[in-house]
Amino acid sequence: MTVPNSFLQLVHSVADPDATPSLSASEWIARANCLGVDPALFFPGQGESTKEAKEVCTGCTVRVECLEYAIETGERFGIWGGKSERERRRMRGDRRRAERQLPAPTPLVVVPATAIEHEQDEQRGGCDVGFH
Repeated sequence: MTVPNSFLQLVHSVADPDATPSLSASEWIARANCLGVDPALFFPGQGESTKEAKEVCTGCTVRVECLEYAIETGERFGIWGGKSERERRRMRGDRRRAERQLPAPTPLVVVPATAIEHEQDEQRGGCDVGFH
């Protein structure tokens, strides 16, 4: 995959003193572990590994800012803040559900019949084992 122009513009704006990026973006970019790393590493092609890019993000002091930038701007490609496109898409969905105050999907829990019977026995005042 080729590196998107939006990424190149963002990175180059830090190096260009005449550019006027937002201060917060220029501050976190200047401290990022990926500064000086080949941007192509963060935009692997389909089926290529994201492991190396995510390793660069590990321990980065501005990982959260980078991830938030990608989520807030709807960045659809590449590794940002140590997360892939799919992971960020899932996070955006989780946030939208939280904003609407809808519960996240929960896995189906199967309760064995013996547990239900035990609970019903307790509600009746004890276990009925057939001895009277």
